[in-house]
Amino acid sequence: MSDETPQWVDESSPEQPPTATGEQPETEPNPAAEAPASAPEPIPAPVPPLPPAPVPQKEPEKIPVEQPKESSGVMLTETDEKDLKPSDLGPPVVEEMKSPAKVEPVKDIEKGEPTWASPPAPAPAPAPAPASVPVNEITTGDPAMDVSDTQIDLIQMKVKKTCLHRSFIYLTYLGALIALLMLIGQGMALYFYMMSPLQGVVHCYLIAMCCIVVLNELQWTVFIRESMILRNWITRGLFYAFIGIVGLMEDETEDPARNVSLPGQEDCMLFIEIISFTMVGLGVLYYGMGCLCIEIVRNQVFADYEKRCKELKAARKMGPTATVPAIS
Repeated sequence: MSDETPQWVDESSPEQPPTATGEQPETEPNPAAEAPASAPEPIPAPVPPLPPAPVPQKEPEKIPVEQPKESSGVMLTETDEKDLKPSDLGPPVVEEMKSPAKVEPVKDIEKGEPTWASPPAPAPAPAPAPASVPVNEITTGDPAMDVSDTQIDLIQMKVKKTCLHRSFIYLTYLGALIALLMLIGQGMALYFYMMSPLQGVVHCYLIAMCCIVVLNELQWTVFIRESMILRNWITRGLFYAFIGIVGLMEDETEDPARNVSLPGQEDCMLFIEIISFTMVGLGVLYYGMGCLCIEIVRNQVFADYEKRCKELKAARKMGPTATVPAIS
């Protein structure tokens, strides 16, 4: 075995080439190798990664769009547009401005003075009228008495009148007709008879009285209708009989000899005499009925008729559920 000892070479240091004398060069001391072993350094905790920053989005660029110009029918080039003068374009277009609506003051109803307050709202349109109830919708016991809403004005014609009621109506018309004929007879006497001025005045009074009788029978004026003399049948009969008697007296006392030659003179005398007697008879009839208290019966009949008319009219306004009283 050879006596040569193995030489350990530090692998961490670079190999140094041997010198010319065959000695190894001195190696520099390694502080890391010479330092004593120490505790291992602590490993820091991992840091979580930060979220990525938001990338700003770019807004899309707005591309201006040219509005098409109104063409006047002539195509212009760029050189033509440069050569145009303001006078060639014509007068400038001025938009017409609408004038504001004229505001009129509203008249104050309470003070009677104009005010600039807003006018009141218009009244709502009236609701459409309901359709009229058909005929026979409300039965009254008599088919002839069933009327519709459009016939309210004719209710008095629909309500049945009693026989006694009709008799009093005919008597009224008869009295008015006799008084009218008496008036015509007195007018004829003024033409056919030769009379003194006093007799002419009496005939004029008779004509005026006949007019009063006609108005009283037809109930046309309140003054005559409310007269105490004409409202009571006893005094009314005496008044009618007085008119007839005066007419007979004038017919007998006047001398018609001078007008005998006039045609129709004899017929006129006969007519005046007959109508005067009729007037006296009408007065006697009223006087007798007044003494028998028939006037009270007549007033009750007319009052009952008016009451039934009002009840029927009220029932028609209440609708088809109304109870209509019996009409006789």
